[in-house]
Amino acid sequence: MILALAIFHGSRWKEIKSSLMETAKLSAMIFAIIWGVLIYVRFLGFADLPTAFSDWIVSLEQSPMLTLLLILCAYAVLGMFMDAIGMLLLTLPVVYPAVIALNGGADVAAVDSAFGVSGVGCAIWFGIIVVRWLNSV
Repeated sequence: MILALAIFHGSRWKEIKSSLMETAKLSAMIFAIIWGVLIYVRFLGFADLPTAFSDWIVSLEQSPMLTLLLILCAYAVLGMFMDAIGMLLLTLPVVYPAVIALNGGADVAAVDSAFGVSGVGCAIWFGIIVVRWLNSV
């Protein structure tokens, strides 16, 4: 469809071929990054790092809001050295389970939770805060 549209608008075969090659290169790079992240997440799962980090975060004797603010400050520091997508891909497999555990778990009701939202609400809330925070830093 797009190829027919390009030919219809007068593009030459040489231009179309170079566009298709660049698209293939970019797609290969994106998939290589995704495969790397999948291997990284699998390694973290085998090493049980997210559970260990969650247990450590929950065992701290401080306010859950203070812990969340410290996590966001860590994102601000990481933002000095990395781009937003790289930060999210590297840190969310470890930080997200910790925030959910800090709230009280995935199946917690809003009344019993630390942040005042249910488990699903906490996931959505944390995602919005992190994305908004990374766009402002």
